[in-house]
Amino acid sequence: MPSHDTRWTYKPLDLSAAGMDVRLMVPVLVADEEHESAEGSLFFELHRQLALEADRQIIALVESLWRSGSAESPESDRDVAAVPTLDPEAVVGEARGRSAAEATRAGREGRTFVTGRESGVAGANDVTALVDLFISHPDDSSWWQPILQGYVNAHEAEVIAHIRARNKTRSERK
Repeated sequence: MPSHDTRWTYKPLDLSAAGMDVRLMVPVLVADEEHESAEGSLFFELHRQLALEADRQIIALVESLWRSGSAESPESDRDVAAVPTLDPEAVVGEARGRSAAEATRAGREGRTFVTGRESGVAGANDVTALVDLFISHPDDSSWWQPILQGYVNAHEAEVIAHIRARNKTRSERK
């Protein structure tokens, strides 16, 4: 919680234990029009779409490993297979490329980079690479760009208004 972030304030919390009274100043998020509304964040649906795509990609890959016999399949009560929006081959390809680059960088720095191959389970390296791709910094990947672009295209006026309001608020901060 940065000290310059005006969305936070501090409220006292008085505690007593073992004959000792303590007052803590607890950070509390202040709702404001820049960050919250009665409907929630403007970008909640975008975050949801990104999370669902990551889930679908991982589920689809793991299910393909189960079908191929590379991994033991648990009983599943799902009726419908997860169908990714993006091309799974392209996303796994990006994940493999990022994993190889990270392994090279780790080797140069004298670090170990876990790839999933250590498990001995065929395909585990792709699952590990995919998970790593989804939690990596956005500058290190591009899988999210079509989803973001689709969201912005569908909500262009609201996104522009939100960015302008946020920039105005930030420019007024001291």
